[in-house]
Amino acid sequence: MWQKKSILFIGLMFLLILNGLGKATELSLPGSPTCATITDFNGDLNSDLAIGTDGAILVYSGNGDGSFSGPAIVPFSGLPNVIKAADVNGDGRMDLVVSDKKMGRIKILLNKDGEFSSIHTENASRAANDMVLYDFNADGYLDMALAENNAVSIWYGLGNYDLKENTWFISGENYSIPTGPLSAMGKADFNQDGLADLVVAAGNMLYVLTQGTAGFTITAWAQTGWHPVALAIADFNQDGILDVVVANKDSNSVSLFYGSLEGVLYSFDSPIYYQVGYSPSSLAIADFNSDNCLDVAVACEGENKVYIVSVLDTWVGTIYFFSTTFPVGNHPVQIKAADLDNNGMPELLTVNRLSNNVTIIPDIIISEEFVFKPAKIDVKINGKEETNVVRSEASKINISTRLEANHCLGMSADIYFVIKGQESLSGTPILKSITPDGLVDEEEPFLTDWSIENIPDLPLSISSMEFNPGHYELIVRVVIKSPFTFYLSDTATFIIESPFITKLAELDVKINGKDGPVRIDRDEVKKIDISGQLTANDCLGMFADIYLIIHGWETTKDEVKEITKSITKSGLVDGEAPFLENWLIQDTPNIPLWSLSSMEFNPGYYEVIAKVAIKDYFIFYLSDVASFIIEGPTIIIPAQLDLMINGAEYAAIERSEENDVEFTANIIAGDCKDLLADIELHIYRVEREDGQTKLTELENLSPGSLMTNWVITDVTNMPIYTLSSLEFEPGSYYAKLKLIVHGEAPNQFELTITDGVSFAITGPITFAPCQVDLKVNGSDGPVTVTYGIDALEGTGSIVAGDYAGMKASVFLWIDGYTTSGDYFIMVYYKKGGEYIWGEPEDGVKPFIEDWVVGDLKDALLFHFAPDFYLFPPPGEYKVHAGIIVHTIEGMDVSFFDTVELIIIEPIVGVVEAFKEATWDDRNGNSILDPGETITYRIKLINYCDYDQPDDSGHEFVDLVPSNTTYWSVTATSGTASYDGVNKITWDGSIPAHGEVEIIFQVVVNDSIPDGIVISNQGTLHWDSDNDGTNEASEKTDDPITTADDDPTLLVVGAVPDISVEPTEHDFGDVSVGELSDPLVITISNNGTGNLYISDITLSDTTNFTLDVSGCGGTTPIIIAPGGSCTVTVVFNPKSEGVKNANIIIESNDPDEPIVSVSLTGNGVVGVPDIEVSPTSLDFGDVSAGSESDEQTVAIFNIGSENLEIGTITITGMADQFTIVNDNCSGQTLAPGDYCTVGVKFTPTSTGEKTANLIIPSNDPDEPIVEVSLKGNGI
Repeated sequence: MWQKKSILFIGLMFLLILNGLGKATELSLPGSPTCATITDFNGDLNSDLAIGTDGAILVYSGNGDGSFSGPAIVPFSGLPNVIKAADVNGDGRMDLVVSDKKMGRIKILLNKDGEFSSIHTENASRAANDMVLYDFNADGYLDMALAENNAVSIWYGLGNYDLKENTWFISGENYSIPTGPLSAMGKADFNQDGLADLVVAAGNMLYVLTQGTAGFTITAWAQTGWHPVALAIADFNQDGILDVVVANKDSNSVSLFYGSLEGVLYSFDSPIYYQVGYSPSSLAIADFNSDNCLDVAVACEGENKVYIVSVLDTWVGTIYFFSTTFPVGNHPVQIKAADLDNNGMPELLTVNRLSNNVTIIPDIIISEEFVFKPAKIDVKINGKEETNVVRSEASKINISTRLEANHCLGMSADIYFVIKGQESLSGTPILKSITPDGLVDEEEPFLTDWSIENIPDLPLSISSMEFNPGHYELIVRVVIKSPFTFYLSDTATFIIESPFITKLAELDVKINGKDGPVRIDRDEVKKIDISGQLTANDCLGMFADIYLIIHGWETTKDEVKEITKSITKSGLVDGEAPFLENWLIQDTPNIPLWSLSSMEFNPGYYEVIAKVAIKDYFIFYLSDVASFIIEGPTIIIPAQLDLMINGAEYAAIERSEENDVEFTANIIAGDCKDLLADIELHIYRVEREDGQTKLTELENLSPGSLMTNWVITDVTNMPIYTLSSLEFEPGSYYAKLKLIVHGEAPNQFELTITDGVSFAITGPITFAPCQVDLKVNGSDGPVTVTYGIDALEGTGSIVAGDYAGMKASVFLWIDGYTTSGDYFIMVYYKKGGEYIWGEPEDGVKPFIEDWVVGDLKDALLFHFAPDFYLFPPPGEYKVHAGIIVHTIEGMDVSFFDTVELIIIEPIVGVVEAFKEATWDDRNGNSILDPGETITYRIKLINYCDYDQPDDSGHEFVDLVPSNTTYWSVTATSGTASYDGVNKITWDGSIPAHGEVEIIFQVVVNDSIPDGIVISNQGTLHWDSDNDGTNEASEKTDDPITTADDDPTLLVVGAVPDISVEPTEHDFGDVSVGELSDPLVITISNNGTGNLYISDITLSDTTNFTLDVSGCGGTTPIIIAPGGSCTVTVVFNPKSEGVKNANIIIESNDPDEPIVSVSLTGNGVVGVPDIEVSPTSLDFGDVSAGSESDEQTVAIFNIGSENLEIGTITITGMADQFTIVNDNCSGQTLAPGDYCTVGVKFTPTSTGEKTANLIIPSNDPDEPIVEVSLKGNGI
């Protein structure tokens, strides 16, 4: 493809300063932001801002001057991770579509005059990592494309946006992506066929999914940097083809992929990489410096900075850029570009997660700092960028060049005028340069060390006779050398044409005097006579090559085979080759060209293609075709042959008088039925010689030819040959049976079909098998190791036995399941000349081929250090090692050994600290009152095999609790002391597997009001790696709770009383992969003091999901007397069977510190689930004796098994309503499918009429669904 490329591609990054000429502003937020979108929500033509936070959607109204008003806070139960704006319900207002990462659903906020008052949850959906909103099936309703972990799912809009309905979208196709997870997605028409395509970033790959009539198909892919997190689509080089830019989080880079298009086939060029800041998270594109080229803005959350990259392309693909940065808020997770002040220039906006704000950078800062404007060059030939020139003395190639210096004015440069191309006649590549001395055959500058200035026009002229006919490109290149090096270039193309021809030569070829197809029997007598004639016309006297090509399909072999042959002066050859070269074209009458025997070809259809390649000034072709058919039997499906030994594929036969070696055969005739065949049997002895397998035919036992001219038919267990086993010496043997299919006439055709079997004759000689012994960490298994602590080593031993010296493939792999249930496999194999551990695409493969089998003893196979980066995660595995010995052709013998391997999680917390509290209860009321003494008993327990040292610092530190006064501290060993202010410390050592007890007393201060919680927690400093230094720490735990690192709590005066409802629940049957209805659990405080909830945990987070946002979201949670809050749990089974779980609620309730809620549910597979929308129809007023318009009811199968619908009927006033267009009765809906049924109101009298539409199905929970019908006859 010849096209004009963009001028320059220099990456320029400019710092947007927060002071000086302009000032970036910050917009404080009431919560931590996670995502954002910008659009006009209220129709005032100003850009508005919607931000997702944990618990709310914030909507800010743009003021049109770069500032915002608001926010309007929309409560949101969940955690948004993606937010997009689109007109969902087609009312002309932009709505919000949000992915809720916490609840795993898509939620929709409809825009009501600029306000978002209600949220619709699409219950059947799943949360997405990114999404595209578009009407993919062109039905007028908005659809969704969701980027999930390993697939793109399409959800089709139904057009019904009633908030009472559960389903607005129906699940469509799922398209698996080879790598995952998916992290970013975009939409565009990449192949310019008028249909929307998708591009996704997944793993370290970029994929284009082209839309066609059958859905989406991956048609282009390329490798990105590490961990791509964001992408954008635009035509960066302005060649009319879309490009893609990707932000790579772990590569600290941006990669730009130029697109290429051949017809409708889109592909990526090699990417260009730009280094940016640490951990880029998002990107935005716009023309920030008004140079009519798109720029890329990148937010880097790892260093709280933004980079702007100006995209310009050099002629050699080298990238140069000036790098500066500017700061924004803490952890920018998203960046947006928009014209916030309506002046035609974009501002930049970053959403900063950890500083809870938005940074807005005005366009004035960007435009003043982002100023570099390179020189611009423009070249034309004969006033055009592309032109055709007829080669003649009078024709000229007039070159005009214009250069605008811009910011390159005065820089030092060299100028080149380079002409590249290819001659049409010879195909010779051409490289020339225009110099002050004329044309030269190499690259030389036209000017050197030129000080760049504006050139309005630099004229040059070349005669067209300098070039033979062909296609050429003029490249004007300015190489700037100072103050830095980069390139400017522009191109123009020209075609040198030959003189015009009005009438081409005419060619006619015939076979046996006919155009064909000519039928010819295949035998020794029949010939293929080729003749031809040519009328020269305007090509008279030109030079040409003549080809006689035979192309066709023979059908007498095992399959239809395409062949191409050429007739040359030396005879028939494979492929294409000329018959004559450099022939001077002249009028030629019909003359014989060549004659061939019909025996040269198998039966089939063939064409003789006579081709004249004219190559005078240019190359073009004349051709004519004649065809012929070689007749004979057509065999597309050949016979199938199966040789058996003693009725089996393999037999070991004891050498004795009673045992025979019997050969039988099974034959399926196929297309060979009723043809003739000869049958031969050959017997070979299998021996080893120099480590190689050798077959020696036994002439005395091989019968050779058994039958001739046998008429082929289907046979089963046909006896072939029988020998006594005494005819053989003990050993291994191989027999081969040949079925030679042929015609009735000699040499007509021949097709050979073979099959073989192996067998062994056993006798006094015993055969020693090969033995493989694998050991892991010196054991035959099971072997248990601790992840991150223990090493893993495998050794192997082999006793070769009678297989010594044979060739074998050697295998080693580990597979099994992790503790989370994921399948894991790691294979040792050879890749690119290196031995590596990994997972090859084609499964388990050997790491050594053609190894000569021999004895081995305790050979080291592998050694994994505890910190090896490919160490298998905790789980249960098997280690496999062994060999496959290659004995004879088609016969391999396997010898393997397996060791079971269990990898467990490392034991953490080998040193524990516990603290329990009591008080003296002087008043005898079981209530902690002011003035009473609290006694803390602190136990420091050392589970290590080594002593905990008395280090230079304190081993234990604790603070006197608020609202108390220090009384005393003692310890069973070591030194316990009080600093006189508010701290107690303990110094000493703890013996291995020993403990120390510290007793610490305080007095509750007077006048403390009821309900005050006294909280106390200390810290133990200990040695985790036995190096004599206490580098680790452990906080004390309250032993009456199960949570880790929880403080010891007491309540003064009034006592809380926890109440939890319900305390048990059965979710019943729920389809695997589906969600149950949510269970709401209420936690109440019926006591007189504050209820302090320290932790809420769920024992099974795989099949159940807990949401504690109704109680504030995070612990600790304080509930005042008489107060309550709620938590929600749903059952989402991942596999079939009964699932049980417990919710553990820990609090300061003195008599119920732990409350458990027991949960159970049954995961079922293959359950249909009916969904009907709407559930009622109101036809309004209809005249008696007439009929209403049809209203439609949609029936969906949202389950995981086929939904069988019975006959739909009407009950009640059935004669007043009529079923029409029933597409559902008796139908079976696959999961995700739906159907419709219509109803009309046909009143026969006045008054209100009611009835019910009855929909029966095999839904186990809802076998009958009723739709209420109502209308008024007038």
